[in-house]
Amino acid sequence: MNGTAKPPPTPAPRGEPQTAAIPSSVDEWLASLAGSGALGSLLGPPREGAFRRVAVVEYPVPGSYALGFVTSTASGEAGEKLGRKVCSVYIPKAVNPVTGYLLLVPEEKITYLTMTPEEAMKMVVSAGALVPDRPE
Repeated sequence: MNGTAKPPPTPAPRGEPQTAAIPSSVDEWLASLAGSGALGSLLGPPREGAFRRVAVVEYPVPGSYALGFVTSTASGEAGEKLGRKVCSVYIPKAVNPVTGYLLLVPEEKITYLTMTPEEAMKMVVSAGALVPDRPE
C-alpha cells in the first residue's frame, strides 16, 4: 500500500441503505471502471454514446430478460460473419456492475427502454429493489 488508501465509508444508520460507495452517475461508474491504470490506457476515454441507451434482451433463456446497456451498434467482424447486424450489449451483474457479460445481440432482438442510464444502474446495484416509476 502506498499510504493513500481512503478510509472505509461511515456505516449508514440502522435501516438506511449504504449508498456512499455507489457512483452517482454512469459517467462516474465508467470513470471508476476505466481508472488510470492499465485498463484505463487500454480502454481510453469513454466513447460518446456508450452506455447511454438502456435496453432489455432475452437472456439467459427464452422468456427471461436482462437489463443492459447498448454500448455499440457497430456490427464489426461478428456481424459480417453472422450475416446480420448485431449490437454490443453489456449486461451488468447485480450489485457489482463492474463485472458482467458482453452479448452480441441481433438488432431486431433489442427492446430499448426510456429509463435513464442512472435509473438503470440504481436498479442493478439495488438488485432490482429500486425500480423507476413510470407514468401510466
